[in-house]
Amino acid sequence: MAEEGATVTEQVTGAIADVVNEIVNETFAKSNASSREPTTPVGQGIAYISLLLMAVVPIYIGAWRSTKGAKGGSEVITSYDAMTFPFVASATLFGIFLFFKVLPQVYIDYAIAFYFFGLGAAAMLQVYGEQFGSWCAPFITNKHYSLSLTERPDEEVVDSEDDDKSEGDAKSEGDAKSEGDAKSEGDVKSEGDKTIVVLAHDFDRVKVGAFGICVVIALWYAFTKHWLANNLIGIAFAINALELLQLSSVMTGVILLGGLFFYDVFWVFGTNVMVTVAKNFNAPIKVVFPQDLLENGIFSDRCAMLGLGDIVLPGIFIAFLLRFDLSLGAHRRTYFNSGFVSYIIGLVITMAVMVIFQHAQPALLYLVPCCVGIPLTVAFLKGELKQMMDFREGEEEKKEEVEAEGAEAIKKQE
Repeated sequence: MAEEGATVTEQVTGAIADVVNEIVNETFAKSNASSREPTTPVGQGIAYISLLLMAVVPIYIGAWRSTKGAKGGSEVITSYDAMTFPFVASATLFGIFLFFKVLPQVYIDYAIAFYFFGLGAAAMLQVYGEQFGSWCAPFITNKHYSLSLTERPDEEVVDSEDDDKSEGDAKSEGDAKSEGDAKSEGDVKSEGDKTIVVLAHDFDRVKVGAFGICVVIALWYAFTKHWLANNLIGIAFAINALELLQLSSVMTGVILLGGLFFYDVFWVFGTNVMVTVAKNFNAPIKVVFPQDLLENGIFSDRCAMLGLGDIVLPGIFIAFLLRFDLSLGAHRRTYFNSGFVSYIIGLVITMAVMVIFQHAQPALLYLVPCCVGIPLTVAFLKGELKQMMDFREGEEEKKEEVEAEGAEAIKKQE
């Protein structure tokens, strides 16, 4: 019996060792991207120029949208967030890589398709909703609707029912309608302000039509993985992220991009993990463009790609520079322009190196020095470096909020 137990243990240990060795060997194996058949120079040029445009346009639009603030409020990245992000991203990336090694690709694809279907439709509605709505408007008789969900304590429901019975038929149907029209979003209150508005949303038929177009595009991507649908969703993700995410200070941006500089270099040059995940993770987390478009048309499938992280992460720093410019004057664009041009220079260098060496490149290796170094150098030469370092977004508003909360707490205690 002891011998049989030892044999089973040895078999299990051997199987685990084989799996670990396979993962380690594939993780640190060299990418075979260079072994692919070369594309024509013209096709490759068209693909890279298109990627460049699909990178800079979302940054420009997202940066300006960030000056108005996201509808649900912006998410501020602190220095602590910036320091921990490369480690969290590394763990997430390697975890996804392990999933591809352990689970069948088809199940992962189903899960990804289901998740990004809803997320993609919502992101597109946020970015393209107005444009899609303008297309639908001539064909729709528009009407407005309001959807609300409120929550009340049980006692209050009983009280309101008794009040309704006592009033009897005092209220006519017309009065009920006028009262319903008088209630605006967020104004649903009861005696003692005990009613909580859980959900309140206004929409119209045009918006429903726009959402329908977004759903069709999301379904198109889910079933075909076509590169055009991928790019529509990916660009929407990028613009939403640039609008939502804001840096607390320029030093936070330097820390974030500095950490991701080493993250990108390690996972691309040191291992095969980044390239493997990018190729097998069938989700719109990248923008792509076919290199054989001239030969195969829109149904080409041999695409050059650029990850959304290479757009969004430098982009939130460039958006910060725009808001810093506006804090100095309504017509200032000095640091935004320098950051924007720096991004273009860094991305062109990345693409040039890819063409020369025929190997995947960590874009942040070239983007970070350009996007951080050039604007900071311009600030130093203009004598505004200290002012840039001291700039904090929304600092006064935050102080007012804290003071207001403190005043409310004092009143409650009294």
